[in-house]
Amino acid sequence: MNENEVMWVVVAALVVLVGLFISLATPLIKLNKTIQKLNDSIDRLNTDTKVINETVNRLDDKLTTHDKWLLMDKKRLDNHEERLCKLDNNIGIKDKEHRL
Repeated sequence: MNENEVMWVVVAALVVLVGLFISLATPLIKLNKTIQKLNDSIDRLNTDTKVINETVNRLDDKLTTHDKWLLMDKKRLDNHEERLCKLDNNIGIKDKEHRL
């Protein structure tokens, strides 16, 4: 093999290696971009979930407070007939049924 043939073999090998490198690097670069987008989406979802959880907790506290007020009103209404009878000094009709 003379010098020119060796040179062509080396050039052909380099071309094949460069093509191999490009064919392997391109999908890896795309994969890295896709993984980065996925990580960004997960971070955004985590942030949104945190905000939603805080809102739900705040609304649950308000609902609990409102429920306490409703329970107090229910007790007052269940005892309404008895209180009216005491105010009127009459016996009146007493409803023994407690409504929920």
